[in-house]
Amino acid sequence: MEIFHTLEEITAQHRPSVVTVGNFDGVHLAHQALLRRVLEIARAKNLAAVAVTFEPHPSRVLAPHNAPPLLTPLAVKQALIAATGIDLLLVLPFTRDFSLWSPQDFAQMVFIDALKASTVVVGDNFHFGHRQSGTPALLAEIGNRSGFAVIVLLRLFLRGRAVSSSEI
Repeated sequence: MEIFHTLEEITAQHRPSVVTVGNFDGVHLAHQALLRRVLEIARAKNLAAVAVTFEPHPSRVLAPHNAPPLLTPLAVKQALIAATGIDLLLVLPFTRDFSLWSPQDFAQMVFIDALKASTVVVGDNFHFGHRQSGTPALLAEIGNRSGFAVIVLLRLFLRGRAVSSSEI
């Protein structure tokens, strides 16, 4: 798996892709389902399978006093994602300025310009952009206008509880 740390770095070396995005803290069962779906679609279309994550965790920048303890440090997260077969990992530096990007700016700069996404796979609780104002429905609208498909996976439950990093 190749690892990139800037949009400029990945744009210069990238082919069309199938993408998922998230913190992937713990790379738990729900994360694994997203990554598997990305791989299935990418292999079927002969495209790059890409995961996008952030460092540090957004809560450490936006609300450090409320930031939950991390399940996995970055190096472990990278190894767990690599073990799934993902081709490329984009680790974006999460800064206060980055947090101000609108959902439209995020989609344009990350999914369209840098990753040339043909499909974006997210969970039904996915939020992105300034104040987490972007939703799967908004992403689907942006995708319709911009030429990429959006697949939304339903939340995974285990023993009656949602599988999530905060639950773990």
